Amino acid sequence: MRRIVVLGTGTDVGKTYATCQIAQMLVGRAADNAVLAIKPIETGVQVLENTDAAKLGAASLPRLAPDHAYAFESPISPHRAARLSGTRIDINYVIRWISDFAESIAHARAPGIYCLDRNADSVLIETAGGVLSPINEKQTNLDLALALEPSCWVLVGADRLGVLHDMHATLTSMQCLARLPDVILLNAPRVPDESTGTNGQELEILGWAEMVGHISYNGGLDDSDREKVLGTLTSPSRANARVAPE
Repeated sequence: MRRIVVLGTGTDVGKTYATCQIAQMLVGRAADNAVLAIKPIETGVQVLENTDAAKLGAASLPRLAPDHAYAFESPISPHRAARLSGTRIDINYVIRWISDFAESIAHARAPGIYCLDRNADSVLIETAGGVLSPINEKQTNLDLALALEPSCWVLVGADRLGVLHDMHATLTSMQCLARLPDVILLNAPRVPDESTGTNGQELEILGWAEMVGHISYNGGLDDSDREKVLGTLTSPSRANARVAPE
């Protein structure tokens, strides 16, 4: 089973949309293989059918009903939402939940078979908030990504004014604390500004990142970006350092 962890430079940068786009690309290549897109931790959950998990489930193969390891009604940081609910998010439980969820899908597709194909099937895990957003008092989304290794990391940023700082700060932190992402995607915002469409090139000129893909608003990646992204995500030996902040 191939694990793909989707991280963000912050909140509301288009991680769910980017994850759906990746899932749809993988589904197009999947044949009979499973592509599961999930969001184990989500806040602001009031109507299950309107959640990010529901959108991801609709982009999966097979189509998935929305489900969570942890879901909270308040649209606030997961660690605080958990505390106010009288609980604490446990990374080990999240890892077990992901494994059990994938196993249940495999069993439903082929009774008697209790694991997905290690090399062909994919599970995409969207995190909640930014890379360093806390999920409990001591751990962040980066700790969750590390706990899911070996995996491919996708970092999503919004293609708008401010992303140069956000991307540089995030990449520098990731390099110091863990490792760099395998894929970087810039997601076009609903309302573009004068920087939209230029930020990828600027990141390259500054030497802060090698852009891998740009997602247009209400669209996907162009053909060349799609092939680069798919090539990295499906490579048997992922590149651990496709980008390098200076």
